[in-house]
Amino acid sequence: MPFQIRTLPSAEPSLLIEPRVTPNNLVSIQALRAGAAISVSLVHLNLISVMLQGGSNERATLYPLASGVDLFFVISGFIMVYSSGQLFGKSDSLYIFFMRRIARVVPIYWLTMSIDLFLERKPLSLTNLFGSYFFVPFMESDGSIVPLYGVGWTLNFEMFFYCVFSIMIMFRRSIAILGVSTVLFSMMVLENLLQTPPIPVIFWSDPIVFEFIFGMLLAVIYRRGIRLPLPICLAMIVAGVCAVWWPSPSMPPLGWWVSPSGSRFLFWGIPATMVVAGAILQRRSLPFAVPRPIEILGNASYSVYLVHILVFNSILILWPYGLNTFPILVVLICGEALTIVVSVGSYYLFEHPMNRLIQRLLIGRGARGPASAVRVTIPLPESAVVSARGAKPEPGPAGA
Repeated sequence: MPFQIRTLPSAEPSLLIEPRVTPNNLVSIQALRAGAAISVSLVHLNLISVMLQGGSNERATLYPLASGVDLFFVISGFIMVYSSGQLFGKSDSLYIFFMRRIARVVPIYWLTMSIDLFLERKPLSLTNLFGSYFFVPFMESDGSIVPLYGVGWTLNFEMFFYCVFSIMIMFRRSIAILGVSTVLFSMMVLENLLQTPPIPVIFWSDPIVFEFIFGMLLAVIYRRGIRLPLPICLAMIVAGVCAVWWPSPSMPPLGWWVSPSGSRFLFWGIPATMVVAGAILQRRSLPFAVPRPIEILGNASYSVYLVHILVFNSILILWPYGLNTFPILVVLICGEALTIVVSVGSYYLFEHPMNRLIQRLLIGRGARGPASAVRVTIPLPESAVVSARGAKPEPGPAGA
C-alpha cells in the first residue's frame, strides 16, 4: 500500500467545559513527560556518582539524557498552542493564560528553591535573589547565567516564552504563532545588534528557544488533522532517541550555564521534535492504556524535576556523615526512589492543591467576559493529556 498522509478533522477544545480528547494517541505525551523528568534526574544522579568517586564531568556517560529538557521544551510549545483553544483572540486571554502559568509554575518552584537555599547556605544578594525568584536572568562573577536553584535555568526560558505567548494569544492562532516565533527569533538579532546587550537578552537569545517553535509547529500539523502510518511514527521515535546519543564536537560542554548553547537545538532539539511527532501523529489511537504508574509520574513530572535536586544535594551534604559507609550504587538507587516518592507526594499534597487554589483566587475572581466561566481545572494546559481511561491528569511545565 503506498504511503499516504491522512488528514482528519481538527477539533477545537472548549474553554467553558472539560473537553473529551478522543484521539488517545495524545496519551503518549504523558509518558514522554515522565520519561523526560526521569532522564534529567538520571543525568544528575550520574554526576553525583562521578563526584563521589572523585572523577570529572567528562565521565558522566548519561549526559545525552539531559536532552529530556529539550523534550520538555518541544512539548511545551505543542501544548501551549493545542490547549489554548478559544483563548486565542479573546480580550481577557492575556490575564487568564498568564495567571494559569503563575499558579502552575511558581508555588512549588519557590518552595523547593527556598529549601535548597537553606540547605546549601549559598551567598545571597538582592540581584541573585530577585533574579532567581522572578525568573530574570543574571550573571554571576564567574560568568555563569544561572539562578540560585540551578535547574531553574529552564524556567527562565519557559517564563519568557509564556510572557511572549500571553501577549500574542490576544490575536487569532495563526498570527499568534507567527508573532511568538518572530519575537523569539528577534531576540537573537537584537543580541547581535547591541554593543553591550543586557544579560536577559543574552540569555533569551539562546537558539534553544527554537524548540518552542518546533513544538508550536507540531501543534499546527496536529490540528490540521495530518496523521502518519504507525511504522513511520515508530521510526521517527527510534531515530530521535538514537540521535541524541550521537556524539557531536559542537555540543556545549557538560553543565553549560552560559548562553549560547551552540547547536543543542539541532542535535537534541530536532530529535526531541521527532520523538514528539512520532508519539502524537499516529494514524490510529493507541490500543492500550498508559499504565497508572506512568500516568502518575507524568502528572508529577514537574515535581520530579524540582525535587530531585533537593534529594541529591542532601546526599552530598550527608555523605561525610555516615552515607559513605554504604555502597555508592545503593545510595544512588535509594536516592532516585526517594525522589519519586517525595515528588508524587509533593504533587498530591502541595503542587496540585496550590495550583487549584491559586487559579480559583486569581482567575475565578479576576477574569471577565465570556471566558471568565472557565473552570479551575483548565483544559490541557502545558504538557497535560487525557488518560486512556478518560481522566484528565494535572498539567505541568514542560521545562521543568
